[in-house]
Amino acid sequence: MTEEVEVKSNVSHPAPPSAPYRVKVYKLNVDSVWEDKGTGHCVYVAGSEGELDELWVRSDENSSTLLSSKVQNRRRYHRQQETLIVWSEDTCQDLALSFQEPEGCDEIWHFVCVFTFSFICFRLRIKPDDDSSRPNTLGQDGDLKTGDKHRSNPGMTGFEVDTNGNNFDFQREAPEILFPPAPELSNLSRIASIVTSARSPKEKERLSAYILNENYIDKLLPVFKTCEDLESIDDLHTLFTIMKTIILLNDTTIIDYIIRDEIVLGVMGMLEYDPETPNMKAKHREFLTKHSKVEQVVTIKDEATMSKIHQTFRIQYLKDVILENSMDESMASALRSAVFYNHVDILTYVQNNNELLTELFGILKDEKASDKKKRDAVLYVQSLCSITKPFQASSRASLYRSLAPYGLFDIFDIALTDEDISMRTAGLDMLASIVELNACLVRGYMIKQSKEETTKKSLLEVIVEQFTADKDHILKCQYAEVIRTLLDSSGGPSFGTALTPETLNKQDPETDEFLTLFYEKYAPSLLQPIQDIDAKPIKLTDSVIDPRPI
Repeated sequence: MTEEVEVKSNVSHPAPPSAPYRVKVYKLNVDSVWEDKGTGHCVYVAGSEGELDELWVRSDENSSTLLSSKVQNRRRYHRQQETLIVWSEDTCQDLALSFQEPEGCDEIWHFVCVFTFSFICFRLRIKPDDDSSRPNTLGQDGDLKTGDKHRSNPGMTGFEVDTNGNNFDFQREAPEILFPPAPELSNLSRIASIVTSARSPKEKERLSAYILNENYIDKLLPVFKTCEDLESIDDLHTLFTIMKTIILLNDTTIIDYIIRDEIVLGVMGMLEYDPETPNMKAKHREFLTKHSKVEQVVTIKDEATMSKIHQTFRIQYLKDVILENSMDESMASALRSAVFYNHVDILTYVQNNNELLTELFGILKDEKASDKKKRDAVLYVQSLCSITKPFQASSRASLYRSLAPYGLFDIFDIALTDEDISMRTAGLDMLASIVELNACLVRGYMIKQSKEETTKKSLLEVIVEQFTADKDHILKCQYAEVIRTLLDSSGGPSFGTALTPETLNKQDPETDEFLTLFYEKYAPSLLQPIQDIDAKPIKLTDSVIDPRPI
């Protein structure tokens, strides 16, 4: 096992930020719950005279020190989303800094990456801006100081360090880690060999830090364009291997970077030339370009939300198409988490945007709107409901309650009676999800409808008619399940009610009123097919009693 040796180097460190950045400090407790330890301002302090750099946070409340953590290369620092940096202290205490602004997180993260990368280069005796691995002179005397005893032998390829009387060859103990040189047509094979050689988590982490620090993906893009112009298939296959290996390093910061608007098409272009199918070329760029220009049903004016929508689509495409058979479970989980959190942000924006929801549901009520536009509005709402399936029940119920005042149930008048079976399926899926989660909400709406004077068919009437008239057996089963759930008087309390013995035994007060409405007004039409069966007289010519002995 490699012994950690504290060293003093002359590697230059970045200057501290010109201004502190507001953060929240979190610690992971014994119950695996993140505890808020306070809010303050974070600065990155560069070490002097061989000391380690430091992350330091001063409390806003009383100017005390909330956090003082040395930046060490043996620790694993993780950047999550745009505003979070997470790591573990030597005491196995997990810490996190949540920045108020992404810009502050960017700058502090950059300093951490630069320091850890510089330290790695120092340990390997290479310069951060040098692609060679030749020995580099350390300090003025070339010594590696470890305490009272130290010596170096310029004639050796590595440094032999004597610490506490135990000798070992530093270079033999620490595996050689190479970083890829600046990409050119002449060295693509070497780059592929280097990036694919990173196998351990530590090697992958160091390679990821180098790629991000050096903007390495940006440097690959012009090389890719040149290869396409020259139609150099072998080089394009090598670029595919390089880019796919970089993505599979499982660094969320790299994933966030490659799905940016200005980067994504170049990256997807490299992933079109799979060497396993040399006679075929994928059309990732064409597909993404086509679907990024889809006409919006309603305009989303917030650029950040639009960006998240595009990013989510790209992540899903990356996960489900490009990396489907290549990624491990940890990467699949990271991509699913990225999609989940983006969906939360998108849904929060839509749910709280009164102008957007009014315009959206206004399409359904507009008699002048075309059938196509109304169908698009239905599918828009259906997509909002579908992305909440992984959410907790409280979040899903909150969405339905938020949409109900705008006309959520008006959708079913259009969707359930549409000639297109895909529209009927989408509408019934939404209805079934709402009824399953909160049948009381639907019952209340139906009772309210029954008291209104209108020539418009009620939702309950539409459901009963479609159940008897629809010829699709799968849809008939779904209609039957919706009706059964609505008629279930033992479904427990409404959503959001505390679960106590009293509430569990207490029936929803609207249930009796709904059952009376259903059986008096709609049950006859539901049972009409049975009543329409012709009754034929049956004559009994023999005794109805079986004469055989028992």
